[in-house]
Amino acid sequence: MTKNIIYVSSYPKSGATWLQFLIFCCYNGPFKSSKEVLRFYPPSNRNKLIEKNSHNPLFIKSHAAHSRQISLLDDNARCILLVRHPLDIGHSLINHHKNQGSLRLLLPYFQNKFLMNFLNENKSNENTSWNYHSASWLKQKQFPLHIIRYDDLITQPIPILANLRNVYELELTDKDIANAVDLCSIEKMKALEKKELDQKIAGLFYSRRRKLTKRLLKSSFVNKGGTLDHKTKFTESYLNNAADIFNPMLKELDFKLISKTGNK
Repeated sequence: MTKNIIYVSSYPKSGATWLQFLIFCCYNGPFKSSKEVLRFYPPSNRNKLIEKNSHNPLFIKSHAAHSRQISLLDDNARCILLVRHPLDIGHSLINHHKNQGSLRLLLPYFQNKFLMNFLNENKSNENTSWNYHSASWLKQKQFPLHIIRYDDLITQPIPILANLRNVYELELTDKDIANAVDLCSIEKMKALEKKELDQKIAGLFYSRRRKLTKRLLKSSFVNKGGTLDHKTKFTESYLNNAADIFNPMLKELDFKLISKTGNK
């Protein structure tokens, strides 16, 4: 059976999980577990969940750059690029890796080294970099592409979801969207994460390692998100280099550019 697929790709730590919950709640109302969200809106590497899912359209979560070898993309697929500012992603990745057990990232030396590696990876445009991921989706002409900027999703979620509904003619009402935004507040998602970690409930949040690091670090997978004050988080030299590396792609994505004077 041909599925009506909406393939949502984002570089890691760009808000994909929050969008996953928002879309679930738009169609289903309140969530009871992260597992039901996972089943409704599965990741691209969970073939059994995709095969069993009969929802129309079927949203699929991915962190993959565009490639003609992505088997899930047939001629009828539609795609979304969820994109976040790379300087914000760098710090979010540090938190993510700490939660996964990289406790040396508690130290400023290793944090700075991580951020420099992130910068250099994008400078060389490696196929795992933010620049490469973004460019791969912008350059492809095979599928219609809808771009959602994470900052916009954070600051104006209702208009962004309403626009997505209109672009892809989704059967959602204004009330469905408003309710979903309320149901997916940070407080409610943090409460679900805590419950699943405390009770060892399989899904998007629990693992033995995450249980340990949450106890040690008092940190969460679900965070406030949003945009950092780049001027206070980075040296002027780092920002100058970042401007050279990221500004061409930021311009294509209609983000505010990084200023070489040290201001965002």
